[in-house]
Amino acid sequence: MMKDGHGHGHGHDDNLEKVVAYDLNTLQKVEEYEVGNHPAHVSTTQDGNIVVVSNSGDNTVTIINRESAELATVPVGEYPHGLRISVDQKFVFIANMKSADMSIVDLETKKK
Repeated sequence: MMKDGHGHGHGHDDNLEKVVAYDLNTLQKVEEYEVGNHPAHVSTTQDGNIVVVSNSGDNTVTIINRESAELATVPVGEYPHGLRISVDQKFVFIANMKSADMSIVDLETKKK
């Protein structure tokens, strides 16, 4: 999914990187989305429709709506890394490694 195959892209340039989805039965690529620089972690809602990617290289998260193919980029703290979607599927909690804090993003409004 990322450059080195374990969820951590190591491209530190200004190029956007990609998240790619594969059909696990056929191993065929079914979707591809451009996200921010140095994507680190990916989390999905329980139904798999909403995908959130932490972009450590540009201090953002990308929220992907797979049904509508809409993408939103939300600024968060410095070097966002780990993230988790709340049990009620309304918020994503992001650990910001360099600013030593946490951002909470509303998945409906796409605002911090």
